[in-house]
Order: sequence, then structure tokens, then C-alpha cells
Amino acid sequence: MTESIITISPKTSPYRSQIQTRIASPGSLSSVNFYVSPLTNQNIDHHSVSNEKLQLRKLNDQFLTYIERVRLFETYNNCLNIHCENINNAQERIKTKLDLLKQEFHEYQYEKLNQEKKDLELETEYINNIEKQVEEYKNKKIFLQNEHELYRKQIINLQQQSIDLQVCIVISN
Repeated sequence: MTESIITISPKTSPYRSQIQTRIASPGSLSSVNFYVSPLTNQNIDHHSVSNEKLQLRKLNDQFLTYIERVRLFETYNNCLNIHCENINNAQERIKTKLDLLKQEFHEYQYEKLNQEKKDLELETEYINNIEKQVEEYKNKKIFLQNEHELYRKQIINLQQQSIDLQVCIVISN
């Protein structure tokens, strides 16, 4: 007894399982086994198949729409990632520039303070020199005043002596 296997793959849906029919050799009807699903029956309602096809098309369209949206969102995500990366890079550049500006400002302040310190040291030295000169002039003035007073006293003494000598000469004459 030879058996032949007929495999039917419905074209309406690639996801349906295959339908098998086993047929025995002619003459032995008792050994015929049918494994036929209700879809292969001749009484299939054409309307239900059309509805199923329509539903599958709708599902397929929805799936395609979903895939397109996923791709669109992936594109948006890539754009947003690039935008975020650009923003981060810009922030890094700004931070670097800010750090450089801060460093330059601190260097400027340091140089300015050093210059002010040098200027103050020079001014202090100048003031100290002037104070020394003033002190020297004061000491010189005091010395000269004392000397003047001493000479004045000597002159007075000499004048007194001269008067005394003149009086003595007048008396002696």
C-alpha cells in the first residue's frame, strides 16, 4: 500500500500551519485518513476569508506604521543625541574658555597686586627718604639756630667788651 502526502499551504496567511491530507492507494477505502482542517473544506465561507484577509492587511498596515514610527523615533533619537552631544561640546568649550578667562583674570590680578606692591614700596622708600631729609633739615636748623645763638652771644659779649674797652680808654684818657 503506497501512501501519498499532499501538503497545502494557504496563500492567505504565511503564519498558518500547513494542512495535510493522507490518501491511501485506490481500492482500500478503509485505510483513508483525512486530516483536513475546516479551512480546506469546500463549504468555506468566502466572506470570512475576505474578512480575514482584510484584518491581516490592517494588521500588516498597522505593523508597517509602527515600524515606520519606530524608525522615525530612532531618527529623532539620533538627532537628539547629536544635538545633546553638540550642546555638551559647546558647554565644554564654554567651560574651557571660562577657565582660561578665570586664569587670565587671576594672573592679571596677581600682576596688578605685584605692581601696586612695587609702587607702594617705591612710594614708601621715597617717603622715607623725604622724612630723612626733613629730619636732617630739622637737625641742621637746630644746629644752625644753636650756632646762631652762640654767635649772637659771642657778638653781644664782644660788643660788651668793646664798650668796656672804649669806656676804659675814655677813662684813661
